[in-house]
Amino acid sequence: MKNINIQFIGSSRFEAARSVEILPKGHKSRNLHGHSFWASIISQSKDNYSLLGTEHTKLKKTLENVTEHLDYAHLNRIIKIPTDANLAKWVKDECKSLLQKNIQITGLQSTKDQGVHLGSDDNLHVWKRFQFEAAHKLPNVEKDHKCGRMHGHSFRVIIHASVHLKSQNLLADYEQLSKIWMPIDNLLNYSCLNEIQGLSNPTSELLAKWIWEKILPNLPCVSCVSVYETESCGAHFDGKKFKIWKDFTIDSAIKFDSPDVKIGSLHGHTFLLRLNLSSSLNKVMGWTKDFGDVKELFRPIFNLLDHHPLHENIDIENKSLLGIAKWILKNTQTVLPEVSGIEFYETEGSGVILKNNFVGPAMPLTQK
Repeated sequence: MKNINIQFIGSSRFEAARSVEILPKGHKSRNLHGHSFWASIISQSKDNYSLLGTEHTKLKKTLENVTEHLDYAHLNRIIKIPTDANLAKWVKDECKSLLQKNIQITGLQSTKDQGVHLGSDDNLHVWKRFQFEAAHKLPNVEKDHKCGRMHGHSFRVIIHASVHLKSQNLLADYEQLSKIWMPIDNLLNYSCLNEIQGLSNPTSELLAKWIWEKILPNLPCVSCVSVYETESCGAHFDGKKFKIWKDFTIDSAIKFDSPDVKIGSLHGHTFLLRLNLSSSLNKVMGWTKDFGDVKELFRPIFNLLDHHPLHENIDIENKSLLGIAKWILKNTQTVLPEVSGIEFYETEGSGVILKNNFVGPAMPLTQK
């Protein structure tokens, strides 16, 4: 826990209209239209010793104050060319002047399935999510393993591409990502994955790698492929390393150590906990870790959290969101040493992120 990287995240929604007139003639987004936008900011404190552990609440409030100026607005009257990237930069600049903090990532979603993440160095991460329906089985698992039986999923895939705001020759946009995905979708959608060449053992990890190899010739700036096997688990492949995640919802009561009357009083949340795991690929099984094993090994810790008043756990020294997250990470690493970090959300898109190495791209949290 000595070298843990602590980040806080806050998020906010806003409704707004825009027209993007730099797009080619005939493009539907040149017309005035509207979106339910979702904005997020991730910041990191340079002095972890001075943290209260509830900094996410200030981030969220600051972001809500900033996006209030965009809510039910005509964005072209505020930002000359209101693309998602330019909106993210506007939000980042406004929040930075108010927070006086290092904003590492600014996220902007115009729909639940597409968005951008803008880094502190103005590197832009463009992503788009796709879905396909398919059957598969894992041929190398033990005889009584449920995934050894033919079954199916509504798979979701996110293609991530990295560009720079000032770059023109590596520009990746949503339509480009859709065109690149189309021939892959024709192969995967309504298929049995095991029957497709190169997917005889279609784990989430190997499926992400297979998609990466199909995409790379047409999208040199692809930075990662993420595959959701279900809504609560999946795998990343960035061309070199595999990483997986597993989500849990925890229904708990809490009373934070805070002078703030509201969060210092007894209340509760449906917390979202995301475990991020990194390890080498098991070449026989085709996975880094069985999702079922992750769930079972974490179960004793989950049972100490779910449907309990967290502030009554005497082992949690600092009764804050950060304090609880540190306790979860410390205890989880004893049973799951592959855990490289966790994300712990009090409300949708607002919480704390702990990590001791790179655990994958910033993932969209809202499904709505």
